[in-house]
Amino acid sequence: MSSRARDREELEPLVVQPRETPLPKLQLTILCLVRLAEPIAYTQVFPYVNRMMEHLHVTDDPRQIGFYSGLVESVFSFAQLLFIFQWGRLSDRIGRKPIILCGLCGSALSTMCFGLSSSLPAALAARMLAGGLAGNAAVIQSMLGELTDETNQARAFPLLGLCWNLGCIIGPLIGGALSEPATGYPAVFGRIQFLKDYPFFLPCAVSCSLTLCSIILGYIALEETLPSKLLEKTQALDTEAASSNTYGAVTAQPLIAPETVHNARPSILSLISDPIVISVVRTYFMLAMSSTAFEVLFVLLSYTAIAHGGLSRNPLEIGSALALGGLVAVILQPLAYPVLSRRVKLSVLYPSLMAIYPFLFIMLPFLNVVARNNLADDSDDKLTPHGSALVWTSIAVILILARTGGMCSSANMISIKHAAPSQDALGSTFGVAQTVAAVARGISPAMASSLFAVTLEHSLLNGWFVWVIMFMVGIVSVLAASQVKDGLVERKKAADRTQ
Repeated sequence: MSSRARDREELEPLVVQPRETPLPKLQLTILCLVRLAEPIAYTQVFPYVNRMMEHLHVTDDPRQIGFYSGLVESVFSFAQLLFIFQWGRLSDRIGRKPIILCGLCGSALSTMCFGLSSSLPAALAARMLAGGLAGNAAVIQSMLGELTDETNQARAFPLLGLCWNLGCIIGPLIGGALSEPATGYPAVFGRIQFLKDYPFFLPCAVSCSLTLCSIILGYIALEETLPSKLLEKTQALDTEAASSNTYGAVTAQPLIAPETVHNARPSILSLISDPIVISVVRTYFMLAMSSTAFEVLFVLLSYTAIAHGGLSRNPLEIGSALALGGLVAVILQPLAYPVLSRRVKLSVLYPSLMAIYPFLFIMLPFLNVVARNNLADDSDDKLTPHGSALVWTSIAVILILARTGGMCSSANMISIKHAAPSQDALGSTFGVAQTVAAVARGISPAMASSLFAVTLEHSLLNGWFVWVIMFMVGIVSVLAASQVKDGLVERKKAADRTQ
């Protein structure tokens, strides 16, 4: 060790920790409100997607419904992976705000198209449109990274998780309560033929209206955060001020041209070959696989008949359960994660939270065991009052654990921010990470739902095959999380070695 490095280590305990920078509360609030529209649009589909597949008559075998509903979710992610990096890269050039507004417009349009779908190809096309225009996740994360620094990011990044989970409350409630309104509320909607022909239009229309409100708010109040755009704005103001003060005299050239910022960005190849970036996106891939598979399998298990290995729950009950999970996450994300991040190192916290997922996959099939043991007399799908209480209590425990594990998303976003080689590569780095996650989200629903269908149809491992496979996926996710490299620490070490 060099004498300079040794002196630095000896002096480190004497260095005063920097005071936490105040959060830009107004812009964070606006950003969160804008972000809220997308999870509502995304999750409002979940309670009724299986019922929608039945309505579209895609198959006569109820055990195959899960495959088609999983396909509907997979095409979203496959379309997203083709474009999300380009959206992130484009936001590094033209700014964050235009891309966010474009993504919201795409979300509104695709949601309406989905509600008007009268066939499986139409539903798939609507979800592909939604995925192709869904570039906001990477861009909003980049925007939040530019609004915060190392002293306040642990309080700020959970806010995006808070917005997502608020959407996970509102979206499923909208989807569960408003799907098939002519049947559910005959006194109000029973005479409207349009809602009989398109029974899933109403939740999509409500979701679209909320997205339009976000578009208006974002257009009016959201401020640009891209450093190069802020630099251009500052230079323009300085030039204007100088021109007015010098009565037309020639002004000095800016010290830093906007083109310099663009040319400083790393190439795509350098990003995807960076060991730090690789360690983060590899873990993000596994996190997306595990979390998406859990959501898909929970909904499938809930909708499937008890006799076939499920819980026989209707869309409204499924939506209420998902909303309960969202409520738990709303409390955990902003309150628990900042406390944990101060007490536990990121390298320990991330895999510890990820370790919840393999246990979830083993716990899910026991819900059916509880249901089977508490059936009412002479019934295949109705529970006794005691059995219903047991099932709902078990569901609550599983969803609380799942939302605790969901705090991985905050650890993941901070890891991605730390992995970015420079501030000007933030959008591209988040774009790479979201692209890899989109691959996982494209594979996971189809894989999980297909495994579920095959397991039920052939009674593989006595109905446990899908759960064993997903448990193994969860274990691999934990191993990947334990190998994440903290970019902030690693790049500081590299800089110290070069001095």
